[in-house]
Amino acid sequence: MKARLCHKIWLLSQQREARRFWKACQTPESTQLSKLKNYLSANKSTEFGKSHHFDQIPDYPTFTKKVAIQTAESMRPWIDKIANGGRQILTTEPVIAFEETSGTTSMAKLIPYTRGLKTEFEQGLAPWMTALSREYPAAFHGPAYWSLSPATRQKHITSAGIPIGMDDDTSYFNPLTAILLRQIMAVPGTLKNEKDPATFYLQTFEHLFARENLSFVSAWSPAFLLRMDHFLRSEKPSLLERIDKSRIIQRGRKTRLQQLLDNDFTWKTLWPRLQVVSCWTDAQSAIHIPALKNVLGSIAIQGK
Repeated sequence: MKARLCHKIWLLSQQREARRFWKACQTPESTQLSKLKNYLSANKSTEFGKSHHFDQIPDYPTFTKKVAIQTAESMRPWIDKIANGGRQILTTEPVIAFEETSGTTSMAKLIPYTRGLKTEFEQGLAPWMTALSREYPAAFHGPAYWSLSPATRQKHITSAGIPIGMDDDTSYFNPLTAILLRQIMAVPGTLKNEKDPATFYLQTFEHLFARENLSFVSAWSPAFLLRMDHFLRSEKPSLLERIDKSRIIQRGRKTRLQQLLDNDFTWKTLWPRLQVVSCWTDAQSAIHIPALKNVLGSIAIQGK
């Protein structure tokens, strides 16, 4: 009931931003041009802005000529400057933190975060969550599991003292949303700071098993969800021992889980109220979707 109420309050708080987004979708070209001009104006005095003549760009065609499509490698020198304490490099707004990519297809990359970026992250979340709640209302009736940043990574700082990695996944959001999400989350956000992968998965599943009414799961990569499932199936003895000793899983739930894990199961079997799993489904991630469907059972997969 607590999760359902917090979801309701959270969705109500996002309606205004969702309506603003849908209104902007009626005039996409002018909306996008306005945003582009704002970005150029705000950042024309940065090193990147001066190098690419932001002050001489009146429209999108000119932007495409003066600012080439960037790769991770072409951006690395600019990112390195910021990490080493440089100011006004890419943005006039100060960089408050870096997030590190998983580095599954190349070496890990640092993504600079500003307060403006965190605001835009929430602005994008509002229409997504509002639309999702209309299509799958029951996904908002119980606790949720969100995985936003790489787990089991050592939190550290750059030479200039800028933190790499968020302390808690709720750090992406404004204070009100963070408070509500902490009541909704099935797994404590700080658990991602656990360095040992086996311990991380054991603790994650203990918390998830304790929430039989889990209703929504959101992760970036389907490969991460498949790694979770591989641990679930390959480490059943360790998980059963964890379940038996757990203080947060109710006795009846323990007995039921032990029976389910001893037989063929899907995630729908373990969490019968799980409505939706959200993850990437396109490009390289598409190859993982058939396997993910098999392990999930009759649970909808929503592509991000």
